[in-house]
Amino acid sequence: MNKKAISLLLCLLLMVGMTVPAYADETHVPGSEVPEEVIFRDLTISTAEEFLEFSEKCRLNTYSENLSVTLNADIDLTGYTFSGVPIFCGIFDGNNHKITGLDLTIDGSMQGFFRYLTSTAEVRNLRLSGNIQPGGSKNEIGAIAGRNEGIIQNCVFEGTLSGNDYVGGIAGTNAVTGIIENCQVAGDLHGNHFIGGIAGKNNGVIRNCTNSALVNTTPHQNSVEISDITLDTLTNTEDVNTITDIGGIAGISNGVIRKCENRGDIGYQHMGYNIGGIAGTQTGHIAECVNHGAIQGRKEVGGIVGQMEPLTLIAYEEDTLQILQDQLDTLSGLVNQVSSNAQASANGITSELGTMHDQLDEARDAIDALLPELEEPGIPDSDTLLAALNTISGVLTKMSGSLRRIAAAAQDNASSLARDLNAISGQIDAMRQTIQNAPDHLSGTLQDISDADTPELLTGKVASCVNYGSVLADMNVGGIAGAMAIENDMDLWEDWLTEGDSSLNFRAEVRAVILDCQNSGTVTGSKQSIGGIAGWQYLGLVKNSSNTGTVDGTNANYVGGITGLSTGYIRSSYAKCEIRGKAYAGGIAGSGTIVTHSLAQVILVDVKEKQGAILGYAEEPQSDVEQPVDSNIYLLIGTDYGAIDGISYSTMAEPMELDAFLNIENLPNLFKTVTIRFVFENGTEEEITVPVGGELDASKIPAIPAKEGCIAKWDGLDDAKLQNIMFDMTFEAVYTSHSAVIQSQLTRENGLPIVLLEGAFTDNAAVSVITSETAPVLTEKETLLESWSVTTNEPGSTIHLLIPQDADANQLKVYISNSDGNWDSVPFAVDGSYLVFPVSSNAFSIAIVQVTQSNAAIFIAAICILTAAAAVV
Repeated sequence: MNKKAISLLLCLLLMVGMTVPAYADETHVPGSEVPEEVIFRDLTISTAEEFLEFSEKCRLNTYSENLSVTLNADIDLTGYTFSGVPIFCGIFDGNNHKITGLDLTIDGSMQGFFRYLTSTAEVRNLRLSGNIQPGGSKNEIGAIAGRNEGIIQNCVFEGTLSGNDYVGGIAGTNAVTGIIENCQVAGDLHGNHFIGGIAGKNNGVIRNCTNSALVNTTPHQNSVEISDITLDTLTNTEDVNTITDIGGIAGISNGVIRKCENRGDIGYQHMGYNIGGIAGTQTGHIAECVNHGAIQGRKEVGGIVGQMEPLTLIAYEEDTLQILQDQLDTLSGLVNQVSSNAQASANGITSELGTMHDQLDEARDAIDALLPELEEPGIPDSDTLLAALNTISGVLTKMSGSLRRIAAAAQDNASSLARDLNAISGQIDAMRQTIQNAPDHLSGTLQDISDADTPELLTGKVASCVNYGSVLADMNVGGIAGAMAIENDMDLWEDWLTEGDSSLNFRAEVRAVILDCQNSGTVTGSKQSIGGIAGWQYLGLVKNSSNTGTVDGTNANYVGGITGLSTGYIRSSYAKCEIRGKAYAGGIAGSGTIVTHSLAQVILVDVKEKQGAILGYAEEPQSDVEQPVDSNIYLLIGTDYGAIDGISYSTMAEPMELDAFLNIENLPNLFKTVTIRFVFENGTEEEITVPVGGELDASKIPAIPAKEGCIAKWDGLDDAKLQNIMFDMTFEAVYTSHSAVIQSQLTRENGLPIVLLEGAFTDNAAVSVITSETAPVLTEKETLLESWSVTTNEPGSTIHLLIPQDADANQLKVYISNSDGNWDSVPFAVDGSYLVFPVSSNAFSIAIVQVTQSNAAIFIAAICILTAAAAVV
């Protein structure tokens, strides 16, 4: 294990240890020392003054060590100057009390109710409401904490919160040791980069949290001022002039997000990138999360994750230059060794030769002593002759020894020199071979290892997540992830784990996995790469995931039930939906490379070219893959689109009739039944399940709770086909404020409408009045004045009919025709110029009749009038 791996392991062990509070119960290990019990100081707070005093004392970092604070009453900070608790290390229990009137607008970064929570801090059961909108640099802004390294539990924030970078409804930054769980946020949040409903940046753990706040949902919240651009912004974002990394739970997450839910709308159409219902960008682990909110942006937009960056490990190996450098160092050592050995041997031989020269001179002197003088010849002295001969004999003996030593030295030197020269020759050959193999050691490789995923591998993974919300963007749009790709930013290597020293020869491994995820929300894109699960899958694995939501890329290329454009792996995934696209549209992928064991039940709408029930187009894999497209099946419904670009291939991608399709072994339940979801205004829902091809029993449709002044209806239900249902459907309850009265366009000469219809109407309601050709059968005392045919597209309750000109209301009678054509007289009241009476249908005829009174009636009326006059007199 290399040093970096050991360091990483030690850091992880340290992190685990730091997440355990100092006061937690610990199990004693026999033979070890019993840990000393931590004694906490208790502090209770009941008033705003007591709280502000506590806050001021927290300017000293040691004040809150081992301090346990309990809130005993609700506190209103309205009118008080409060700039946040500077630093907190102990326990703060809100006791489910609420602090209101929070107003933090000072300049600076790391701002919140607590500016900084250390690794020993714990904040729980606290409810906050107010406004947190600091000025200045305004980075790391959170309602509970600007930066959290401790534990935040069971806390709630309601209000407005804004900042620049790293802005979260609970914490601006949740550090590696930070844990946020069971927290809720509601209100309105906005910022520029890394904005989340719970945390702006998450390197720790977020569990069981819910966001209901709106995040960057208006145009003015999606603009960046040049003055806001910082060095950190330049090195961490793709385009500093664009809003980036916005999420319902976290703006960017390298840690763990588990069992969280987003119910707030996120983003604004055509603006920003890396926007997701749970996280804007993620390289960590997201599991068992649900999104209900509407998600919008420009690109890299997903129901769960906007940009799913892979976990990347880069391992450096020696390149050619580094190998040659090592070999050259070895060669230099060998040459120095040869030179040194040769010099040592030469010095020994030279010394022996010098000795022999001395010995020869000694022998020459002895011989010269024996030779007679030419001028004076004679026999030398016998002792002198003996001495000379002894000298010469000794010299010869010494020279023989020197010769043996010279011969031995020469032999040893030759052997050593031969070995050294052979070693140099071998090193030269090795360097020649290194140069010949240079291409193998001067290149980098990028290997996608996502397909080798196991349950133990958790990083770089989104698992068991569900999206119900609509997703809308221009390009790279997905029901789960907008893009599965390496972020194209200015600091490409910052999130990569490395092994070894830097070199020109490296091996990079990437992993990005979407596993067991479901989407039922509508995914809409206008330009390119729109998918029910992932929009653009540059790499990674999508497995055991399903989409039942409509994928709408009417004017877009690369549209698919699972992915729009894929060069990664798609395994055992399922699409049951309607797909609209211009070109490269497919039931599984608009364009795919490796697709196996996937099923599709789709309808393709208005595709101009490159369409197929499995793939619109099959891309050739870059590496050798045996049978890259294999064992894919689509249900034949009506038009046969073919499997891949209009053609089906046996064993690779082929059609199947319904009966055979339903008998596929281990067929997922989503193909056996149809689910009809009714979503209420508060987010709750009811589901009705019917067999595939069945019909919806109208009596089982849930009633919508009434709301005063509004008309309620299930949006789209009136136009839906409720027999032979093959695809899932979702209907949302909508409330429309009604108008009390609508009027006919037909009027009399005085400009008054003939008919006013009273009821509860939408903006689209209308009433039509035309002359009717039918009339009731009248008596001889009745005269027909008018007959009208009335129709309305929405039912009314009461009609106001304009009295004919010069007619006496006291002499009128009103008839209404029944659905069977019979006419009935109806009682009416008079309201100014109108006759008022109830109606119960959307189409009927009305006849206004004048009644002629008899002479007797006239005489009786006259007597009554005269009697009344006499009484007055």
